[in-house]
Amino acid sequence: MPLNEDAVIQKLLDQDEKLEGISTQIQELRAEMIAHLEPIATIVKRLDEERLAAVHWIERVEETVATHTEEIGKMKETLSV
Repeated sequence: MPLNEDAVIQKLLDQDEKLEGISTQIQELRAEMIAHLEPIATIVKRLDEERLAAVHWIERVEETVATHTEEIGKMKETLSV
């Protein structure tokens, strides 16, 4: 049973409405996802900055320990300990 031209046009219009609805839902979901990801990205960036600061601090402490260990070795030699 062939569809008449009006029925085909109506089907196309219905499909177009559905696609517009899907497009709107995708845009809303994208906006919602971005709204949730932005604070997470901010937290991750801060954590990474803190990690880098901690790495540099540890490097400075290790350098200080190495210097102190060397100085203690020299003192022991001088004191014959």
